[in-house]
Amino acid sequence: MVDEFDALFVDTAQLDKNLLQEILSSRVKLSAEGRIFYELDFNPMRKIVLYLLANKIFVMRKIKSEEAEGPLKISQNAGIAEGTVKAYVRDLEERGLIIGDKDGKYMVANSLLPRIKKFIIES
Repeated sequence: MVDEFDALFVDTAQLDKNLLQEILSSRVKLSAEGRIFYELDFNPMRKIVLYLLANKIFVMRKIKSEEAEGPLKISQNAGIAEGTVKAYVRDLEERGLIIGDKDGKYMVANSLLPRIKKFIIES
């Protein structure tokens, strides 16, 4: 049954691959081993978001089994000090750009890609 509230819901499982590619294109390169290489000198907050976006592709390609990662893994793989990562993931979560789970792992929800595009490209 369709009702007036249906327009309020988003399909969180649906990934806009074109938008993801647009955001990452010319900003990062990815390796088949699950590494990220930044094409530009981004601030740590943007590096974290780009890294978490890259994880979506790594999971799709079965390079990684889990999209969400904790601050230590993000630090090791994104090349940012762990203390810096901890501070920024909290800030990014408060801004509604990433989501955290009960295990302290973070990811970008598919439904947040338009907001992420503004954050990465337009700001």
